[in-house]
Amino acid sequence: YSSVSNFGKYKIADIGSVNGDRISCIELKTNSNSTLQLLTYGCTLRYAGRSRSYVLNYDTLNEYIQNTHYLGSIIGRFCNRISPVSINSANSITPNDINTQIALHGGYSGFNQRIWNIKSIESDAKTQSIGVTLEYTSSHGEQGFSGTVCTCAKFSICDVVLSEPGFELEYEFQTQLLNADFVPYSYANLTWHPYFNLCAAMHRNVNSLLYLEMES
Repeated sequence: YSSVSNFGKYKIADIGSVNGDRISCIELKTNSNSTLQLLTYGCTLRYAGRSRSYVLNYDTLNEYIQNTHYLGSIIGRFCNRISPVSINSANSITPNDINTQIALHGGYSGFNQRIWNIKSIESDAKTQSIGVTLEYTSSHGEQGFSGTVCTCAKFSICDVVLSEPGFELEYEFQTQLLNADFVPYSYANLTWHPYFNLCAAMHRNVNSLLYLEMES
């Protein structure tokens, strides 16, 4: 581990490659062993917790590459569905990365399948947190959207003490249109797609008197 401050440390491990590009796992750890793991593949949250993770995860990089559930990843350039597949604007391109007749979560090659760069790892003395910022630049025409958009995603973790020791996870997105002189504006609608499990009983049945069936 490398120390960032008196209240946190980190390590970066090479875990494999995608199409020749290396993938890293960044692990942040507080002095109380609250741990956060992020993959540069999809800016994916792999672990958040202490003795166990409160987010669902896979064991191997290959499972994340084959993942069709966006498990723990950043969704972009446009989350949710665009249907019919078009955005009416003189400065936009029709989204062309289509899945299931619609553009869902950026299509087949959205932000969740891109390799993000590690921009910085730093600490905050005020909150006594340790954080990492990852960055991805989506070029003009990617996924059929106009404009070159740079996205930064910052994740941080710190220890908190309530009735019992715990941890706090915080995240923040920032987007910037880089070629505004060429393209006055673009579309960016990001979200984060973790699956939280806040209890240890992974297989417990939940009794319900009513449920609502919905079309996805």
